[in-house]
Amino acid sequence: MENKGVLEKLIAEKPIARKGIYIIFNPIAKKVYVGETEDAFRRFGEHIMGICLDSTQTNKNVFKEKIKMFDLFLVCERNYNKRKNKDDIKPWILDETIFMYLFRKSGFWLYNGDSNRERDNLGGKRDFLLNNKDLPQNVLDEKMEPFIKEKEWKERLDRFSEILNQKIEERYGVSLNEMSQINSEPERYKLWNRRIANIKKKKKSNKMLDNPVYVIDLKSADGSTIYSVCRKISTVQLEKTHLKEIGLKEKSLYEMGKNGDLEKVIFSKIGKYLDQSLDTILMTKIFDIKHNKLMDGTTLRIVKKAEDDSSEGICFWSLKRLPIEHVRKFLGFDNKTRKPFYVIMPYVPSTSVSISSIKKESKELYDLYADKEGAPDLNEEEILEWYMQETEQLNKKVEESIEVFYERMKKLACDKDNNGIDIGKLKFAEGYASDQRKIDIKKEYKVEAYPSDMFPEVVDKSSKNVAFLISELYYAKESFNIKEFYKFFNSYPKGYYPETDRNAKELSISLSGQNSHMCAGLKSKREFLKNYKPDEENNANTTSCLIAKIEYPYIVAMFNGTK
Repeated sequence: MENKGVLEKLIAEKPIARKGIYIIFNPIAKKVYVGETEDAFRRFGEHIMGICLDSTQTNKNVFKEKIKMFDLFLVCERNYNKRKNKDDIKPWILDETIFMYLFRKSGFWLYNGDSNRERDNLGGKRDFLLNNKDLPQNVLDEKMEPFIKEKEWKERLDRFSEILNQKIEERYGVSLNEMSQINSEPERYKLWNRRIANIKKKKKSNKMLDNPVYVIDLKSADGSTIYSVCRKISTVQLEKTHLKEIGLKEKSLYEMGKNGDLEKVIFSKIGKYLDQSLDTILMTKIFDIKHNKLMDGTTLRIVKKAEDDSSEGICFWSLKRLPIEHVRKFLGFDNKTRKPFYVIMPYVPSTSVSISSIKKESKELYDLYADKEGAPDLNEEEILEWYMQETEQLNKKVEESIEVFYERMKKLACDKDNNGIDIGKLKFAEGYASDQRKIDIKKEYKVEAYPSDMFPEVVDKSSKNVAFLISELYYAKESFNIKEFYKFFNSYPKGYYPETDRNAKELSISLSGQNSHMCAGLKSKREFLKNYKPDEENNANTTSCLIAKIEYPYIVAMFNGTK
């Protein structure tokens, strides 16, 4: 049989661009999922986990497919402009729709809809296009009017048809038009086998260094294998252009070393945190810095900045597992100058749910909500999907301005009956204090009310939340391998500095006992300036990490009302 040994496999190509249109292609079943994304590196990881673990990380119709042979890759690697308002989403909707239309026209069923009943569950805006129907005026007015014009539609249709045929032919040796004429299932298996064989051949010849392709056996792959592929696909540097658009400034790590700013620093890995994307986090922090400041140098009180106030702003950056006393000891809490210090923030892309915990997440959430008044009446699988939908409220929508998102988050934080205020392990911060000790009973250290002009801060339900006090956010000018950068530093696990502690260890990503946040300092300024060699030529528009300037008292405890 031609299909022997090839059943239940997932082919996943590492994207060559962050933004664009992608597909989950099933040539055997003649079905396809078409999606658009602003972050393909993250979205591909979600789909891989969803398909491999039969979870709600991907479309239900995809992971319920009986013929599990999927090919995940970008078909349109256009560099879309950053979406700034609701009108910017329209080209994305149109482009995604055109690819759907091309597949439907070629006889493929869409996973994003119910093709058996000729229904398209696509939001009620595109089913007219996919079925070659005239669009009613109310549909045009509501979403698509500037883009669904005969000339625009035809131009994009012709261009994308050529792109799609080329993409399919590069991988399967035939165009989509030619594949649509192959009605014999054994013949389609031959195309699939050829695709697998070519991948293996290219791997042996090292021809996939720039655009690696991974083949996952869905029957035998364990969690560690799946997670490894997700990490390889999602490992990507940050784009400087994108960071500039958000509002970050550029800063040279080399110049920081030269000026003595790396003698005492904190390393703190960043990425998605508590179901908020890094983009959402950065946009909210820039907003907060613009609108808030510390009242003076003798109090922790945060007040609103006047429009003409040019003084430094302030924001919180929440995290866990970094003891306040270690940071204070390391930076010198009682220093008279109260000078600012810096946090080096290596970018560590993460998938939205850990491979090791995704299956038990449903059970934990179900147990959490089973007896809760007003909780949804759902089974374990459904409650995880509900949870994911609820946590999406915590991220800025494409069509929202930052001001609209701010008002929506404020409403969530104020609405005590809204499930968004108390989702799984998440809460909003209610206050902050200079130290964690006895914070829950509000003694010894005054708990300040959470600033009314800041974005509500998402924190963990535990009482171990802390936050940096950040006055400025930068992206590193240089691009480099973060592991190579770490070797210039020693870490001080309990905040001790060399004068008092001889047990300092070289900072390392994998060093046992070191977590995501660590006090560190240069081993030798001279060695750093001599041997630090960033790769600026090959990565002119990317960077490996962000930099934050933190103000005295540098780190505070976040109070969420947990007792």
